[in-house]
Amino acid sequence: MDNTPASKLIRNIFFSFVEFEREMIVEKSPYGNGI
Repeated sequence: MDNTPASKLIRNIFFSFVEFEREMIVEKSPYGNGI
């Protein structure tokens, strides 16, 4: 991926979404204390 402002924005949104999804899974999981 190139280093233009647009691609940086897309990358940041993507990583933020991934982190959010992981946090939600950990919250919902009965044994989700950072496996």
